[in-house]
Amino acid sequence: MFLYGFFEYKYDLIGFSSDIYSISHIVFLIIAFICLGIVAYCVRGAKKTNVEIFVRVLSITVTILEVAKISWESYYDVVKGDGINFFGLAPIYTCSLLIYCSIIAGFAKGKARDVCLSWLCTIGLMTGLVALFYPTGLNWYPVLTFGGMHTLLFHYGLVLCAVVCLASGYKRLEWKDIYISMIPMLVLAVIVIPVDYIIKSDYMQIYNASGIPLIQDFAAILANHNLRWLFTILMLSSYMVLSFIVIGLYKVIEKLCKKKNNEKEDHA
Repeated sequence: MFLYGFFEYKYDLIGFSSDIYSISHIVFLIIAFICLGIVAYCVRGAKKTNVEIFVRVLSITVTILEVAKISWESYYDVVKGDGINFFGLAPIYTCSLLIYCSIIAGFAKGKARDVCLSWLCTIGLMTGLVALFYPTGLNWYPVLTFGGMHTLLFHYGLVLCAVVCLASGYKRLEWKDIYISMIPMLVLAVIVIPVDYIIKSDYMQIYNASGIPLIQDFAAILANHNLRWLFTILMLSSYMVLSFIVIGLYKVIEKLCKKKNNEKEDHA
């Protein structure tokens, strides 16, 4: 895993196949979740202004990270004569909403901020977790390269943002967030669906779910029956299930915490 330069380009990684579930990937996950646990403990009862500052700093950080990654890969694509990769480099993936939602949640007020916080703490959290445990970017880059670290740190940012907002009490989840969290998804889908169907890309992975085991096979079956549109609808709808899972777990934890606090008060 130390055979490649940190800024090595994916098509120059001779002999590399995948780094998913490699030792370096597993070590990263262990360290990442230990840090998440520490953060969750430390931010309990954090001041609202401090959480807002964190979200703002995160939004700026992930934006710079994404711009750097797009510029870096585009440079290599152009130098190698392939031109700019419009099929995969535009920041219009589901996880790209971290950039836009964190900016709005950090700097805006009112309903726009609430909608973005809802996405960050539900769909954003779940997509971040899925991408950490199965980071398709590691099929292209080893962990210890810029490309590999970008995909891991970017998706870690999704999880970290949700943990800080929820553990601090800055955001309380309600069942209505299942629907509210879909607003950013639908806004992005209005842009992505025409792009995917015109140039046959797979932004938001609602066209053919490339790189996702089993789901991409299901997408292929529907496409063979001229039902790709149905797959797109099903994929978008599935994000509501992710919100339901997060909010359900949140409610269970919230109930257990209240019960524990009540027991402490009874024994006081």
